[in-house]
Amino acid sequence: MERFDDLDDVLRSCWNLLYKGAVQVKDDFHTPVLATTNGQTPNARTVVLRETIPAERKLVAYSDIRSGKIEDIQQYPHACWVFWNPSKHIQIRATGKVMIHHKDELAAEKWARIAPAKRRDYATTKAPGNPKQFAENDLSPFWNNSVLNSETTDLFFEHFVVLATIIEEIDWLHLHREGHQRAKFYWVKQEWQKMWAVP
Repeated sequence: MERFDDLDDVLRSCWNLLYKGAVQVKDDFHTPVLATTNGQTPNARTVVLRETIPAERKLVAYSDIRSGKIEDIQQYPHACWVFWNPSKHIQIRATGKVMIHHKDELAAEKWARIAPAKRRDYATTKAPGNPKQFAENDLSPFWNNSVLNSETTDLFFEHFVVLATIIEEIDWLHLHREGHQRAKFYWVKQEWQKMWAVP
């Protein structure tokens, strides 16, 4: 099992793993946990890592503007992403400020890339998390009776939101048979401050 002895290598590896997680749907980092808070209760859920932009320190996920996580972020805009790779025994916690993009240029750009049938994820009649009587989905008959294309599904754009987190802190943990390793990275004055830490 690979062992690290250079902090620059660790940081480079972190961003490589995060980038791979975004572009490879079967990668362990493709579905991390995103944790937020409403000020009293922590809330964590699995999300899909849609994009990683290392040069901008940015991690991107999509959501529904009516989702509970949006209210959390509006009140407390910092969130923590938690990634775990069981084969490499590496955990990455990446924390930063979340920017909500709703009905703006970036949201429109991402929306245009979503296949019409996939847009049903943002088309429930009620907000995500609301109670309902039956197990079936909460979609309107539109999805069974209409021609699905970009134009006919554009009305659901109003629910679509892009969550872009600018990462300010990375906590890396490597569980290793020769001794666990941990490192922390903080973005300070336009550069990464790096340090080893006790696992």
